[in-house]
Amino acid sequence: MNIIKRITLLSAAIILFSVSSFAQPRNVIKANLLSPFIKSGSFFYERALNEDMSLVGGFFFTAWNPDESTSLKGFGLTFEYRYYLSEERIAPSGAFLAPFVRYQKFTVSDEIDEGTITGFGGGLLVGYQRIFKERISLEAFVGPAYYGANAEVTSGTAVPENDQVSGFTIRFGITVGVAF
Repeated sequence: MNIIKRITLLSAAIILFSVSSFAQPRNVIKANLLSPFIKSGSFFYERALNEDMSLVGGFFFTAWNPDESTSLKGFGLTFEYRYYLSEERIAPSGAFLAPFVRYQKFTVSDEIDEGTITGFGGGLLVGYQRIFKERISLEAFVGPAYYGANAEVTSGTAVPENDQVSGFTIRFGITVGVAF
């Protein structure tokens, strides 16, 4: 390749890099800071679709032993559609409303019984996300959620009461992440 082509390609790469480094990030990978307090891990990926909308996919897991004989293990998948309300900021930054759906599955066991709880639900979040230095995201969200769940005993003699695992709750979190 001759020198003129190399200089042209290098110049184009420098221009593209400098333009993209000043643009608003469109992707965010983040973790919920409150998850360790409830013995779980919760992670999200957000992708801005345009100036005021984004999609979020989330995954959480838990492996908790509240005492020597009881165990709770499971995971969940969450999907959100976010609508950003701010006119001076563009997605994924600013105040937002986010309807969401969640699937979750847990295995619960003690010395005698073992069973599964499978649930599906959704809700509506209100929150605010801020991108600092074009790379660090900080977010807080809260909102009502309803989950319908089915409990099933896989071994033992317990009789599940499905009304104890279904109902309204509050979903909330504080996340920190990396925007790119």
